[in-house]
Amino acid sequence: MSGQSSITLIKRTISLLLIVLFLVISFYWFDSYMLWKHTIELFTEPKYLIIMTIFYTIAFFLRAFAWWLYLEKKPTFRVCISGLFYSMFFNHILPFKVGDAVRIGALAKEKKVKFTKAVQSVIVLRIIDVVILGIFAFIGFIVIAHILPFKSLLVAYVLLGMFIMVAIILLKRKSTFISRFTSGMKKTLVSKNGIAIIGVIFLSWICEGVVIFTITKLFSEGLTPLSSIWLNSVSVISGLFQVTPGGIATYETVMSIALVNLGFKMEDAYHLAILSHGYKFLYSFLVGFIAFILVPLKIREIKQWIRNGVKGEESK
Repeated sequence: MSGQSSITLIKRTISLLLIVLFLVISFYWFDSYMLWKHTIELFTEPKYLIIMTIFYTIAFFLRAFAWWLYLEKKPTFRVCISGLFYSMFFNHILPFKVGDAVRIGALAKEKKVKFTKAVQSVIVLRIIDVVILGIFAFIGFIVIAHILPFKSLLVAYVLLGMFIMVAIILLKRKSTFISRFTSGMKKTLVSKNGIAIIGVIFLSWICEGVVIFTITKLFSEGLTPLSSIWLNSVSVISGLFQVTPGGIATYETVMSIALVNLGFKMEDAYHLAILSHGYKFLYSFLVGFIAFILVPLKIREIKQWIRNGVKGEESK
């Protein structure tokens, strides 16, 4: 078996394991009344929705700004933010993470940036995303290891092992791209904009953590800011194992397990994960509609970009 086939097998095995765990957790802890109760609470407390939506939107605008800086301000900012919105939308309606294919296509279509530069920019910024999320996750694991009772550390170490495996898979998946675009990446990141790009992306993930911080207030006193950022980081990283639209099941499983290690009961953790993921789905549909208005794309070209993206995804 080739190295690439081994990576694919590992990825699909972990995906299947997480889905099976989700089904087991759902069988024992799903409570339609509790889910409905907290959903009503969320929509009848506008302050929660407003705070979540504002900070989630800020996070996307910050990433769009970082992308715009990386591209030396050549494309319009409208295309950058629309590209991110398109990416989120298609990642939430398709079982593979091919949203970036549409993001690249939307940028290249404007013809202000070469196609190779568009591809490079998305790959580099994704790598920066994962590194930053990895830093947050690592810090979180250290904190958790000191505040959790011994019997709970096993789950924390399992999650840590999973993250390390994710990092290895990601690096192998991206190795050919990294070798191809290293020179351009170094040139940009060591420039005066490099620190700003990394700093803006770093801040964007902190803003996204506010979404988790806010929604947990529905269940208890909530989480600390650091715990919220850590929880968001490990949940987002689980998207590397996406085989369902939006990472349904994998996202909920990882977040539920992480929340249990932060002191939540499994029943609360499970329903909180569903509620937070449900919010992200609704948000993705909204921004997808906005993207179609800001930068209209033809269905034919979107299908072509997605088809190429799926081929690339299946070869990983």
